[in-house]
Amino acid sequence: MVTPTEAVERALRHVGKGTYALGAGDFHADRPDSPWTSKPPSYEYGCDCWGYAHSYAYKTSRHRPGFNKGPWATVSDDINCDSAIEDAEHKRELFELVDTPRIGDLLVWPSIRGPDRKRIRIGHVSIVVDVPAEWDVAAPQFGLLIVVQCSPGGTAAIKRGPATGFMARESFRGFIDHAWRTRILRVRAA
Repeated sequence: MVTPTEAVERALRHVGKGTYALGAGDFHADRPDSPWTSKPPSYEYGCDCWGYAHSYAYKTSRHRPGFNKGPWATVSDDINCDSAIEDAEHKRELFELVDTPRIGDLLVWPSIRGPDRKRIRIGHVSIVVDVPAEWDVAAPQFGLLIVVQCSPGGTAAIKRGPATGFMARESFRGFIDHAWRTRILRVRAA
């Protein structure tokens, strides 16, 4: 099992490198220091947020048959932002919700789906690499956390910086829903 400290060390290895490709990136036992994969139909070689912050950092395959099975599930058999949150809120097989972040925790916001259940905002995740000495549970100061994440834009996909993007995730296109908020997830097993 990978410890949170080891996961952070792994996440820091590729800062300033890589290409973002939605649906790509994973842990590969045959090449454990490379998160990059290709994803059909474009076969662009890269990584996405989940492929990097959890799969690669914690050495955990994205595909997990039987994971997050239940009437609450929007995604089963695969680990991603949505299935991780749902697992933390139900079975707690791999993840648990916490109020105060520690090194190696994941900041995650869910996808937002329209009335037709089609995604209109994809979820996102980052791994916490530095935590301030004080943390107010009643008013989380995500901007004080330092994270590593994989995201599009810029010259490299893997970025290190403050988690300011994880604040105020409850609003989208003029609507507010508490279900859209950022969660702090602790990895229970990897």
